[in-house]
Amino acid sequence: MRQPIIFWFRPHASRSGRKNYQNTKCGRASQISQLHRRGGGAYGSPVQQAAKASNALYTARIEPSITSRKLLRASDQQLVILFFRGDPVFQPVYYNFHTPILALGGSDSSSGISTQATSRQLPLLRTLFETKKRLTDCLAVRQFHNLALGQHIKTAPITQLPREMRTEIYCTGTLLAAVQNSHLFNDCKHFVDMALKHDPDSLHLCIHEPGIQLNHHVSGESQDQSSVYSTNVTPSRRPQLPQTVLKNWESLVTSTNGEFTTEILANFVDENFDEPGCELEECQPDDFNEEIDNFTSITDPNYRKWAHDLHKKWPTLCRRVSQKVLSDPERFSLLAVPNPFVVPGGRFREIYYWDTFFIVKGLLASGMFSTARGMIENMGHLIMHYGFIPNGNRVYYLNRSQPPLLTWALHAYYQATNDLEFVKMALVWLEKEMAFFMANKTVQRPEWKYPLFRYHVIAAGPRPESYREDLESAEHVPDLLEKCRLWGDIAAAAESGRDFSTRWFGSDGPMAGQMGSTRTSQLLPVDLNAIICGNLRFFAELYDAVGENDAAARYREQFSAMRDTMHDVLWDEEAGCWFDYDLVHDCRINLYADTNFYPLYAGCTHDGFDAKRIAEYLAHVGVMEFPGGIPSSLVTSGQQWDFPNGWAPNTWVLINGLRAYGQEELAKTIADKWVRKNYFMWLNSGKMFEKYNVATKCCKVDAGGGEYELQEGFGWTNGVILDLLMIYKDELAWTANDPTTVPDCLCCRGHLPTDVAAVPEVVEPIIEEAILRSRKLSCAAQEASSILVHSAPQAQA
Repeated sequence: MRQPIIFWFRPHASRSGRKNYQNTKCGRASQISQLHRRGGGAYGSPVQQAAKASNALYTARIEPSITSRKLLRASDQQLVILFFRGDPVFQPVYYNFHTPILALGGSDSSSGISTQATSRQLPLLRTLFETKKRLTDCLAVRQFHNLALGQHIKTAPITQLPREMRTEIYCTGTLLAAVQNSHLFNDCKHFVDMALKHDPDSLHLCIHEPGIQLNHHVSGESQDQSSVYSTNVTPSRRPQLPQTVLKNWESLVTSTNGEFTTEILANFVDENFDEPGCELEECQPDDFNEEIDNFTSITDPNYRKWAHDLHKKWPTLCRRVSQKVLSDPERFSLLAVPNPFVVPGGRFREIYYWDTFFIVKGLLASGMFSTARGMIENMGHLIMHYGFIPNGNRVYYLNRSQPPLLTWALHAYYQATNDLEFVKMALVWLEKEMAFFMANKTVQRPEWKYPLFRYHVIAAGPRPESYREDLESAEHVPDLLEKCRLWGDIAAAAESGRDFSTRWFGSDGPMAGQMGSTRTSQLLPVDLNAIICGNLRFFAELYDAVGENDAAARYREQFSAMRDTMHDVLWDEEAGCWFDYDLVHDCRINLYADTNFYPLYAGCTHDGFDAKRIAEYLAHVGVMEFPGGIPSSLVTSGQQWDFPNGWAPNTWVLINGLRAYGQEELAKTIADKWVRKNYFMWLNSGKMFEKYNVATKCCKVDAGGGEYELQEGFGWTNGVILDLLMIYKDELAWTANDPTTVPDCLCCRGHLPTDVAAVPEVVEPIIEEAILRSRKLSCAAQEASSILVHSAPQAQA
């Protein structure tokens, strides 16, 4: 085991020296530690004692001019630990995935932890951890960038999330743990969506200042930006309800000595919480007309009627924020937005970031331009308020984002409406989002022309909305640091929108191929990088449209650089496709995934690219054999983003990407299968689902897998179908003799239950052959090469 060396950042001895020191980049993040001061100086502090107990070398001061090159030399044979101001809260940072460099933050620093190799953790770390009562006591205010060779240590300030009392209920703490572990509700999301009840004894006159202006109608007129970007209302003048609930909880725990029955806990929840749903109200957008002419161009009468039926579903999925949320935001986990919005449906009661783009596409097909604009404005409100667009508009989603499709949505809206004034107003949102991803998600190598991106989340505990599931996934991990690393990578998989898939799982160790091996942050995903590369291309187009040619030229140059880097890193010439890149093993992961094709729609293909290579690849791996569309992967794992499930968003991206490169017939074939599968299920059930089993066209076989039951509604599925029906309005047709049951299908013969396993026998050899083909080019593990990872993830709410 390596002997650690400890560097303590502290100001100069003199008062003037201290002032000058604190004005440096280093000094702002490295004032003398409170813990150090409490210990009575360097030689009597708990840190010094812990170092002595761990046989660690110790130095009491580092000058502000120290460079990471010096640190790197010092760390050649040792673990480097950097102490900044405040209590010792760990922020592990890694250089080259070889040398652990732990930055220990201050009392206002993140408790986020993301280690790569816990076998290298030392007793020192556990000793220091014991100085904190609870890991979850610490909410993030700043994160630290990795050390760059030859550069000064950098700080990376991020959006400072308010330490609201409601986060102590909905995001962390013993109350959350007790309720979720008691199985009071089948779905962990139920509890964190519940509202706090009013306490009659603490009610006072509710006085507040104006804040967010709720638009209970959707107006096509340009709104004053102050109403879109205004902050939350000032809390009412009465004791904070979350504080009351927490005091009630403390009293219960104290009076029972922490030993209470499930019945007592259920009574506590019933007395202090309301059921989910009161925070949102159903509404009908002003621009919705039940009878419209948009779909008269769809030549097939069955599909035309279906399009009208799906159009009529928009009001059933439309919600607006209740006035209760504006008057008393601390009662709710919901984050308020100004305009009505379309929800996915089922358990998904709120906005979900990447769903929004595909819903917007459907709204545009329905001619509901104002509603589409309002949803984009909601995204703008979130990014101006929080510095990024969270996974969803809930407080427990504030530690992660999702695929950054705001630019795609604005570009689609502009193409449909030519609304230049709105584009001018919205460009600042795109800039802020790009800055967030550049600061928090990038990976850079010296030989790359442009950084590439990964999903990465700092987590201090399980996801509140999937608490029990995350605890179970980490049961095999004894080390708290490694648990937090795993929970962060699980949250990062949720940030990808693809939660969950074997795509994110490791292939080594006892948990190989399972949730416990999730390693999302170690991969450079094709889809994320293609989305951001496409964003740069759309930036250039939108800036050209508003006449800002210099900005357009700048983004066009960045697009070209990132496109070249993607080609060098993600493109496999032999296979003729893009693949995710493994940062640890320094190789591409040459396995089929429906996300491999995002560069087509994003337009970030290399010079000389021939789309026939993609057509050949699709045929080669066998995925064109499935009757219901394109599967997410060729791995049957029980995860919902694996075989045999297909999903609307990735299907849409592939179809439109192929169309963009002249592969019209192939695109139409995939679209026909997908539309037909959706219509089969609609005829049988009258429902639209989140995902579909594409291995069979039988309507009796539902998609399955994942952490929750199959959801119907469904926002992005409806949006994709409406858009595809308008694209292929005179090319797709339903024939009367198309059966909704298949005599040769095993489930139709009653031999198998109607679940994810019930697929036609003929599919099994196709799957096996496709997997063999796909794995043929799979990479062998190699030693990791020099990588600089910028990781300043958003704060744990």
